[in-house]
Amino acid sequence: MRLFDQEINNNMTITQEQFDAYVEVQESGVTNMFNVAVVSDYSGLSRQDIMTIMSNYSELQKKYGN
Repeated sequence: MRLFDQEINNNMTITQEQFDAYVEVQESGVTNMFNVAVVSDYSGLSRQDIMTIMSNYSELQKKYGN
């Protein structure tokens, strides 16, 4: 499976709760969002979930309205 296909499939597994947790950390300004370890600590999300959100942010933003 191509990486792009995998990211699209992972996009379907991100819930609104997970996306909201990511956005909450983003809006708090406590860390650079590329510091995945710190984002994970604050949000409770796995590294894979964070990378999926980052790769599909625009689509998830449209889907969940944030």
